[in-house]
Amino acid sequence: MGYATHLVTLAHRVSGIHTRYAKIHSLSVAFSLGRAISRIGRRNTAEFCRHQSQLTALNEELLQIASSLQDGSKLEPSTTLGDEFRLVLGEYIEVLSNSLQSLGRICAALCREKQAAVAYDERQSRADRLAYDESIQHYRRLGERLSQLYQRL
Repeated sequence: MGYATHLVTLAHRVSGIHTRYAKIHSLSVAFSLGRAISRIGRRNTAEFCRHQSQLTALNEELLQIASSLQDGSKLEPSTTLGDEFRLVLGEYIEVLSNSLQSLGRICAALCREKQAAVAYDERQSRADRLAYDESIQHYRRLGERLSQLYQRL
C-alpha cells in the first residue's frame, strides 16, 4: 500500500469514528456556545453511562489509529504534501480524542448525578461544557484543513 493510500485509509477510519462520535453527541448532549440544550434533563442514567463507555471505546480506536500513523515504516516514501497531511491528521486525531474525552467526562458526571451518587457542580458543568465546545471548534478547523489537503493528495 502506498504512502498516500495508507494515509487516506487512516483518514477514512478516523472519519468513521467521528461519525459514530457525532451520533453519540447528538443523542446525549448538544451544546451551543457553552449552553446546554434541554436534552440533558430528558435523558436517563443508562444512556449517559452507555455513552460514556462508547466514547471510551471510540477513543481507544482513535489511539490505535494514532499509533499506526506514527509507525513510519508503513508510510514511506513520503512526499511534502503527504507529510503535511500526516501532521494535520495527527493533530486532528489528538483534538478529536480530547473532544471524546471531554464528552466522556460530561456523560460520566451526568451518569453519576442521575444515579444520585454525586451532584454535578454547576461551575464544573459550565467549565466542562466550555472546554468541550472549544475542542469541537478546534477539531472542526483542523477538519477543514484536512479536507483541503485531502483534495490535493
